[in-house]
Amino acid sequence: MKPYMDEKHTKIWMRSKFNELCKVDYVNNNLAESFNAWVRKIKDLHVVDLLDRIKVMIMAKFELRQRIARERFAGHKIIPVVMTRLHDKTRGLKMSLVRRNPYEAEVTALDREKREWKYVVHLERMTCSCRQWQITGVPCVHALFFITSLSGRTREIDQYVHDYYSVARFNATYVDNVPAIESKHQWDFVDPGFVLQPPVQGRAPGRPRKVRIRSSSEGSGLGPRKRKCRRCGGLGHIARNCKNAVDPAFGEDEHWVQKMQMGH
Repeated sequence: MKPYMDEKHTKIWMRSKFNELCKVDYVNNNLAESFNAWVRKIKDLHVVDLLDRIKVMIMAKFELRQRIARERFAGHKIIPVVMTRLHDKTRGLKMSLVRRNPYEAEVTALDREKREWKYVVHLERMTCSCRQWQITGVPCVHALFFITSLSGRTREIDQYVHDYYSVARFNATYVDNVPAIESKHQWDFVDPGFVLQPPVQGRAPGRPRKVRIRSSSEGSGLGPRKRKCRRCGGLGHIARNCKNAVDPAFGEDEHWVQKMQMGH
């Protein structure tokens, strides 16, 4: 397996091999999963109606992000949620360091087996030998320990966070919203000179699938639906075929009391 991964996927199969340009360390497809969940209720629409609904949803999302930037990010250099996470990481750090100069230090951390792990942190270059700072764009715990040991202006963490997490970049991302257009019923009729017929497609038997096929690593999810017995409350059978002892706590006594009262 390793020779294949080294040959075919030298840059994406582990975080330590990631390129330092993109400033992200995700190894999942959460973005695609979030989009699928976002459009789950409308993906059965015709393609034109589907695209129009997605366009409206994107417009609303962009307007929400613009409003968030105006109301919550004013006066901040870095997005507040990023700074909150970094400040939380600075609490309870148990390390030691030796400075080489005001901007470079050797940070030592102990693992559970009391082994020493040493990392070289350089504040001016915004680098750590663990490479997490370079890949993510935010200081790692080794850099945070070094930064919090300083005093004065050099102690402020926001100056060591990459510009990708700045409020200015956030505003630039959502500055231009999707253009507003009229409904399809208001479009001008265009005669291309031919009739475009829909493609011939063979429809599979049965109801169309709406739930995606899970990979083997994700498990089977909730599994098949099991019927619940109205007599004993057990799963996997119905009351007509139930041979289990009746649990009074399930409500069987109340059921017969009601039937007797109705008979009288």
